[in-house]
Amino acid sequence: MEPIKTTLFKRGQSGPVYRIPSLIYLTEDQSFLAFAEKRSSERDEATEILVMRKGKWMQDVTCKNGSIKWSDMVELSTAVLRCNSCCQGCYYRPMCPCPVYEKNTKTLFLFFICLFCKTTEACQLITGKNKARLCYVTSKDNGQTWSEATDLTESVIGDQVARWATFAVGPGHGIQMKDGMLIIPAYAYYIQKSCLCIPIFCYVRPYSFAFYSDDNGETWKVGQMIHLESCECEMAEIIDHYHKSHLYCNARNPEGECRVESLCESGERNAFDIQRLATKLVETGSGCQGSVIGFPVPESHSDDQKAVNKEDKPTWLLYSHPTNKSKRSDLGLYLNRSPLNPLGWEKPWIIHHGPSGYSDLAPGEGENFACLMECGKKSELEEIAFVQFSLGNVIKGIDESVLLKTRPYNIRNKLFTFKKMTPVKTTAFKREGCSPVYRIPSLIYLTEDKSYIAFAEKRSSESDEDAKILVMRKREQHNGSNQAHISESTQIKNRKNEARLCYVSSKDNGQSWSEVKDLTESVIADEVRKWATFGVGPGHGIQMENGRLVIPAYTQYIHEESNTVEAHSFHFYSDDNGEKWEIGTMLHTASNECQMAEIIYQDEESLLYCNARNPRGKSRVEGLRKRNENGFDTQPSKLVETGRGCQGSVVGFPAPEVHKKNGKTWLLYSHPIDKRRRRDLGLYLNRSPLHTQRWEKPWIIHHGPSGYSDLAHGEGENFACLMECGDEKMLPSIMGCKWSKELEEIAFVEFHLNDRSVMGNTTSRTDSQRIAMEPKKTTVFKQEQTCGITYRIPALMYLKEDQSYLAFAEKRSSPCDSDAKTIVMRKGTRLNEYIKWSPVQELLSAALPGHRTMNPCPVYERKSKTIFLFFICVLGKTTEHYQIATGKNAARLCYVTSKDNGQTWSEAEDLTEIVIGDKVRRWATFAVGPGHGIQMESGRLVIPAYVYYIRCKCVCLPFPCSVQSRSFSFYSDDCGETWHAGRILQSKSCECEMAEIIDRDGRSHLYCNARNTCGHRVEALSENNGNAFDMPRMAPKLVEQTCGGCQGSVIGFPAPHSDYQDEVKKEDINVPFSPDTQTWLLYSHPTNKCNRSDMGLYLNRSPLHTQRWEKPWIIHHGPSGYSDLAPGEGENFACLMECGKKSELEEIAFVQFSLADVTEAINEKLKTP
Repeated sequence: MEPIKTTLFKRGQSGPVYRIPSLIYLTEDQSFLAFAEKRSSERDEATEILVMRKGKWMQDVTCKNGSIKWSDMVELSTAVLRCNSCCQGCYYRPMCPCPVYEKNTKTLFLFFICLFCKTTEACQLITGKNKARLCYVTSKDNGQTWSEATDLTESVIGDQVARWATFAVGPGHGIQMKDGMLIIPAYAYYIQKSCLCIPIFCYVRPYSFAFYSDDNGETWKVGQMIHLESCECEMAEIIDHYHKSHLYCNARNPEGECRVESLCESGERNAFDIQRLATKLVETGSGCQGSVIGFPVPESHSDDQKAVNKEDKPTWLLYSHPTNKSKRSDLGLYLNRSPLNPLGWEKPWIIHHGPSGYSDLAPGEGENFACLMECGKKSELEEIAFVQFSLGNVIKGIDESVLLKTRPYNIRNKLFTFKKMTPVKTTAFKREGCSPVYRIPSLIYLTEDKSYIAFAEKRSSESDEDAKILVMRKREQHNGSNQAHISESTQIKNRKNEARLCYVSSKDNGQSWSEVKDLTESVIADEVRKWATFGVGPGHGIQMENGRLVIPAYTQYIHEESNTVEAHSFHFYSDDNGEKWEIGTMLHTASNECQMAEIIYQDEESLLYCNARNPRGKSRVEGLRKRNENGFDTQPSKLVETGRGCQGSVVGFPAPEVHKKNGKTWLLYSHPIDKRRRRDLGLYLNRSPLHTQRWEKPWIIHHGPSGYSDLAHGEGENFACLMECGDEKMLPSIMGCKWSKELEEIAFVEFHLNDRSVMGNTTSRTDSQRIAMEPKKTTVFKQEQTCGITYRIPALMYLKEDQSYLAFAEKRSSPCDSDAKTIVMRKGTRLNEYIKWSPVQELLSAALPGHRTMNPCPVYERKSKTIFLFFICVLGKTTEHYQIATGKNAARLCYVTSKDNGQTWSEAEDLTEIVIGDKVRRWATFAVGPGHGIQMESGRLVIPAYVYYIRCKCVCLPFPCSVQSRSFSFYSDDCGETWHAGRILQSKSCECEMAEIIDRDGRSHLYCNARNTCGHRVEALSENNGNAFDMPRMAPKLVEQTCGGCQGSVIGFPAPHSDYQDEVKKEDINVPFSPDTQTWLLYSHPTNKCNRSDMGLYLNRSPLHTQRWEKPWIIHHGPSGYSDLAPGEGENFACLMECGKKSELEEIAFVQFSLADVTEAINEKLKTP
């Protein structure tokens, strides 16, 4: 059982990201302050501002720990520095919140650093030029208002900054020691040796230290650095049995497998005497920040044998950090009851199972504590959550961990029923969708205010460079006497009902509502003693033709004879317009949540129909009750139940006049159709509702996870459905199970009875049928899990003369770009309808010594029958990011040729100096494709490409100030003998592919479709065969992933003649950018807006009009990445794409399809509601 989490900072679908939590407790205010960074993306350079939330402690005598009420998130707009020397409005972005409370002056100091604009930590380490500023803001009213930012860089650090490549505080919290000294933990990258000949490379190492103040924060000084390599740190005060104070430091180890501990024993607060490795505190991968607090030994544990040691009795330490050695997951709490002993750390208590990152601890009232942590289900950047727990919880959790690890065989039969005790979490800052990310939590508790304040960094991405601003949330402790959290299972277990029957009313169509009215005593009265609990609906009630109001309900009925509890459906009803309510009779069959409808038969007889959830069986429970009868008659149902059951909805409505021979009422019912889990919500129609076997096959109105729903009858034969639904997610599971998430949204859908699917004339589409609509995939390149070899960046071309496909890809030793090795190829030869693939062939000639080969981009020259395979060669392990940061291009433009349809290949030809020449000085880096090139009707060969163009350079530093990616092309007009570089596009664009469009007058247009980071693709047209393109425009119907985008592929092909003639007749030929063309376009790209998944094919029958892209046909449901299209024989096509079940890097697959397949699938999608 994990502790309850409260989300303080949450990542939105397209909103900000929160990172770097910081937490502090204000004892006088009895409140917590939670801080964080607010970022526009996950990257560090996307940090915008610091945010805060305050949690106020509201004590309640009936609640042992009370509860906390959190304020709304506040952006700390004063915690920002502006650049006074720049006229362009540049700013310093705040990062790393680190609060500390000064008790004497009752002042809250919030320290942070400010980095200039988009300056990254890596850039500072390379140049040795520090761009960070040491700043703080103060609050004297427990976080209600904040002062302007004060910059201490010159006054505190001074000339020492010349030896610091960069530095930062915390992140986390500072402390005030018993003698009044204020301590702010920090670390710096110290320049040990500078290179004389190369001003950008320096020998730097990180070391922890502290800023401190002896005069209540008036002046600050720099302490001495720890001699062991150490990074982000936190500090705590240890009091020994002689009442001597020791300053303890726990720091991140950037290179080791365990944490770094330091201790000051000399009495000098600014120097550490003992420095050691904490062998019992594991470090995670490349390291992660952790939090530590010291607290007095509680009286309740003074007899504990582990605390009797005279050396360390007065103080214990508590430490939080991910417990997994290989990755950031499973956040644990470590306790040290002998803090002067490095071996005194006990086994951790896991308070969050799953991805976990930065955290910050804060002591609360008495023996209560709180933790603000980055955590989530798939990534630790999803949210910043707040948890509370007591010291007793920690000790119990540790003892449980010891039991599980030391006695596995004794409790083998109980391992799967043993409950893991973890505190309840509350999300403080949460990441939703692609951005933003909240990181680096910081938490403080205000004793006077009895509230917590949570801080964090808000980032536009996960990277430190995308940190934007600090955010804050305040949580107040509120009275919990009327907020008891009693579950239905608890009521059943205790045989004691805690539910109340209530209603409110509105006489103005929902504009205003009356006060709540409680009917429990007047309606249920003594009957409630037999009910463990009860509920109404959920869904809607009805009014019958005779005026009776009916509210469906169910109860967990206590059978006194057997002392068992069983669910039964029933209803509340009123015959006097709702003035007085009574209880109807129950269904004798076990049944649960239900809805009811009135059925009018031929002789005007009225029956009450009940459709109820079945907690036992595989089918629903259906019952009929005549007007003058007491009970319901139940019949076997044809309607399937889902797993352990799910609520469903039913409405009765007048049958159309032409269909009234079987009765005057039809029924419509909604429910998930999958027997195993809640997914694929369907609508069932029954035109003979007195017969439960007459339900027709369902019409699926939502493919995917689906839950509760409610139907409503609109005007005439129109209906609507409100339903829980969502997209399928792969959630972590120790059993490897695939789970559905139907709680992402509640959606509204409208439909008409005459829709042929509702009328039952079409069959439902099951999972297997939906997958069958996908074209059959053939794995061409597959990731090798054992050795890590990965194949990426597909390129495909079709050879008409040979009737074969050539599939190219990069072979890498890992998924990283820097681990690319060489280009590989497989040839697929057509044998009737079957493609036979050759073994994988490494193109060893496609390489330069000391370089790695990347981005295959083939093109076929018709006249000489030559295949040109273009690619780039990059020096060693030089990354694209490094080239962009330094402005030093390390890529070479190369190609190899084949005159025998790919059987043999020439040696590599390097065109860099010949084609690019002096232009390369303004290119930080460049690449071709990836994908395929084209040969236009004029004979021109076109190779798509992109460049990171240096728009301006820094005067004082050898780095570019502004670099932006732009698409362009290389072209040749002499069958590939000489090549030239075209002009770059006029706006931001990246990886691209191109196609030729022939308009109705036979004129040629070169079309460019490029990757973008703004949510939509970029399109551009060239009227001079690619020498230059017009102003690019957004393609609103072509989505781009907001988390950085993805490569896509486009091809042009001749429009089918009959369809082309129809288009000419329909459209106005005088409209600019007329849609009338002799060419259609086909485009492939992942269709999910937030991540790389669901590869789709888009068709444009009027390619000069960007609005004419049609809805995509999904050819792979699941993770998908880069792709490349190729036209085959006639109206057949093929696609080579990265795809998989859990990751798009699992394989590169080949699929074939026809134009008819595409149009049929698109037309089918248009019919979906």
